[in-house]
Amino acid sequence: MDQFLNDNSVDLSIVKPPYHKPEDDPGTHIQFIKSIMKKITKITKVGGICCLIISEDMTKDGMDITETRALLEIQDDPEIGSKWVFPENIIWSKSARDTAESLFHVENITAVSFDLTPFSTIWIMVKSENDKDYEELDISNRIQNLKISDTKKQEMFDSMWFIPKKSELNYNDQIPKELILRLVMIFSKENDLVLDPFSGNGITALACKTLNRNFICIDKKEDNILISKARMN
Repeated sequence: MDQFLNDNSVDLSIVKPPYHKPEDDPGTHIQFIKSIMKKITKITKVGGICCLIISEDMTKDGMDITETRALLEIQDDPEIGSKWVFPENIIWSKSARDTAESLFHVENITAVSFDLTPFSTIWIMVKSENDKDYEELDISNRIQNLKISDTKKQEMFDSMWFIPKKSELNYNDQIPKELILRLVMIFSKENDLVLDPFSGNGITALACKTLNRNFICIDKKEDNILISKARMN
């Protein structure tokens, strides 16, 4: 990552670390996420934003909270946590709203059972070297100023986003384009530089091209890079 980017050059990073596999050592996975976030901290502009997507998954032994532990260690690490504020988080439910709402009802009030509805938490982090560098992150105002329908704005005002996990054109996208489009629209401006260090099949690049953002997308698998280039063309 360092070879592609200068310090203090990135406006927005969308970071979705690889899932923790049950057979992998939790401590090693946590250190990997922390090492990535140290680099993100270094290359992000003061006032820049990182959307860190953290997942918890049910296993046969119960809830795997390795990624949540990684977030807590990031917040406590003086080389990382002291450089960021964490003003907002968004819950991404990987089911459509009507599907999730059908799971559990109490007197017309919907309570989603997360044991049945896989979800991720998107932590919105703002780079801030000190209190003077930080301006309040007004997400509602950002959404209100977007040139999109009122219906779409209302969906984005909610702190829980119901977006089915699906791929475009049968590609194996880990994150749906709708989710990335929302994050890029809200947390960056035209011509900003957006980074995705785990780009997979290029869904962030497609969103940035659609929304007129500059982007750098990185993936360690050559096949993913080839697929991304083909999709962009």
